[in-house]
This record gives sequence, structure tokens and C-alpha cells, in this order.
Amino acid sequence: MDVAFRVIADHVRTLSFAIADGIQPGNTDRNYVLRRILRRAVRYGRTLGFHQPFLHLLVDVLAETMGGVFPEIGKRKQQVQDVIRREEESFNKTLDGGLRIFEDMLRIRAGATKVFDQLQSRMEVVTEVEFDPELGVDHEAVAALYEAAKLVADFIDTID
Repeated sequence: MDVAFRVIADHVRTLSFAIADGIQPGNTDRNYVLRRILRRAVRYGRTLGFHQPFLHLLVDVLAETMGGVFPEIGKRKQQVQDVIRREEESFNKTLDGGLRIFEDMLRIRAGATKVFDQLQSRMEVVTEVEFDPELGVDHEAVAALYEAAKLVADFIDTID
């Protein structure tokens, strides 16, 4: 937990100074580095139970503490808070959506594994029965069952 607090404090300081200097989070070069720093701080915040934007709230303390050394932070405090808040809100939506997709994938994988296990146990019986000439097995149906089992197995491999 101590690490999370230190990471968040360091990242808020970095974000605030960079934004006060005119750098905006974005998709290229230093802008993307800034975005990644913010996202890392948000993820550490999640480990502490923060699910709503909180980083922008720390800018007041930073401006008060560091304003004498870095006066731009005091002059542009509101702008810095607005940029961090907007970026954090956006990332929280993305993160929440991604977590829902991940949870769905885990459920799908569990379901696919169950289907595969059921198919596999049936395949064992079919394999024994298939070669008994007295039973008149539909070989096309058996081939389709084998293909279905292979498709399920291939699907499970893609989500491992």
C-alpha cells in the first residue's frame, strides 16, 4: 500500500508540472508518456479502492507545497486540475469497459471449457461405438462432432 501512495504522489507531481508547462496528455510522443503516467496512477488508485476521479484533488496540496519552487503550478492550478480530471474520467470509462470485457471473456472461457469437457467425454464413447459394425453409426455425424470439439478446443486456446 505504501508503494501505491508513493507512485500516486510522484505521478501527480509529474503530471501537474508537465501540464503547467503546457504539455497535454495525448497519443504521441511526450503527450502519450504523460497519458501513460496518469493511467498508471489511476490503476494504483484502484488498488486503494478509488473508482472515481481523485488525482485532480491532489493538485491543491501540490500547488501549496511546491508553489514557491514552481510558481506556474499555482498560476495554472485550475487548468491542471481540469486536464487531469477529464483524462482520468475518460480512462476510468475505458478501464471499466475493459474490465467488463475481461470478465465476460473469463465467463466465456469457463463455459467453453465446460462444453469442451462434455464433448470430450462424449467423444470417448463415440470412438468406442464408432467402430462397432453392428451399431450402424452415422459417420458424418461423428465427423461433425469431432469438428465441433476441435473448434471449441481452438477457441479455448485463443483466450488462454
